[in-house]
Amino acid sequence: MRSSILWTTVLCIVLGLLFYTFVFLQRPLISDIFGFLFIIITLVAFSFLVSAMEAAFSKAHLNSEIQQLIDHERNRHRTEYDQIYTYINENGHALMPPNLRKQFRDLQKKTDVIEEKEKSLQSHGRSLYIGSLASLSVFLNISIAILLPRTLISTPLTNLVEIPIPILSHTLNPFNISLSLQWIDITGSKTLIFVCSTIPVLILGKIIPKEIGAHKDIFFAYKLNRLARGIVFVFGPITKGLVWPIGLFTK
Repeated sequence: MRSSILWTTVLCIVLGLLFYTFVFLQRPLISDIFGFLFIIITLVAFSFLVSAMEAAFSKAHLNSEIQQLIDHERNRHRTEYDQIYTYINENGHALMPPNLRKQFRDLQKKTDVIEEKEKSLQSHGRSLYIGSLASLSVFLNISIAILLPRTLISTPLTNLVEIPIPILSHTLNPFNISLSLQWIDITGSKTLIFVCSTIPVLILGKIIPKEIGAHKDIFFAYKLNRLARGIVFVFGPITKGLVWPIGLFTK
């Protein structure tokens, strides 16, 4: 436990130093600070959610508690069905009041949702959901590559804090090899701003949520299943279109 806390502390310090040095000190290169922060925070949040859901769906079929929740939900609906059919048997279908007819239609929709939910969480049906979430994750990565550079200025500046870094240079000749330490000024490097700005997306939006989603699969795979079905509706065709070429390599 202590070693984990130590490594987390070291990681936070390193990330903080990188962000302070290459982003905060070079902030004059950012033309729209609000847009810059909004893009990073938004993409971190969406990447966190998508990565956690992807990890949750990858192991949800192994969680017996999720199946128990589905069975409990199905039994509750079965009880409501029995009550409606009891009324129909006693009074006839034609005498059903409008509110009971609406309840019956809603119950049919809920039953279909349960079937879809169970299918998405089973081992043979989860591949479509994992593939769709992975496609959305790629889309988010492309978005940050397109949107983030648009918040940086296009003209170079001269009134920036200098950021020299040491590097080792070597000289080769037939008789000896000499090494020397040189300082290179990387002031005004928009590439480093972009790279250091994407590190929080990688750490907070990719690596950490994988662990969280794997341990909180009930929330990210079961309770957020409606959201996952919406993602499959949009990105599912991409996954389905890749089934055949992928199958050629897996045979």
